[in-house]
Amino acid sequence: MSTTTPRTILIRARRRSAIKLQQHLHLMVARFGGHLEQPDAGEWVLAAYPWEWHEAGKALGRLFDSGLVSGLSFAD
Repeated sequence: MSTTTPRTILIRARRRSAIKLQQHLHLMVARFGGHLEQPDAGEWVLAAYPWEWHEAGKALGRLFDSGLVSGLSFAD
């Protein structure tokens, strides 16, 4: 049995984009897996296992390119 731990990423959004981004993040978690928390307004923490990261990472990249995401911080 694997003891792999989830990787985390801190996602930030500008105030005007926060509600729309939150909707996209919830859909992304429902589709690809992982766990999403919102510790503060305009900030989310996504925890996902390595096998969930490939598609979720591409989706986050598209959200960043669209301007909805203002910052990404990866933690190991």
